Amino acid sequence: MDLLAVLDLIGTQKLKVLEFLFSEMRTQDNTISVTYRKIEEKLKTSQKTIAETMKILQEANFITKVQNGLYMVNPDVIVRGKSIVRGKSGKKDALMIKYVEAAKDEQPTT
Repeated sequence: MDLLAVLDLIGTQKLKVLEFLFSEMRTQDNTISVTYRKIEEKLKTSQKTIAETMKILQEANFITKVQNGLYMVNPDVIVRGKSIVRGKSGKKDALMIKYVEAAKDEQPTT
């Protein structure tokens, strides 16, 4: 799903959550270390709105949960900062490997 399609799914408060997540993203590894409580305190929004937003972003493959309180932004969506590997797409490729691994670990087992 592309960015515009996802933005169409979320309203104003949810868009503020998305903006906050992007502002908290670490440039070296695309991760966001944040709890719902921290988002709630910073944005003065409900945990229900935060949970709905996180669910939409995860279902749209924009973020994946690495562990409790740690998320990773899909490198196909955004990559910021200097390359950690030589070559134009080196950083994105390296981050994509980590993202796919984290997303695989998050998948429920049947």
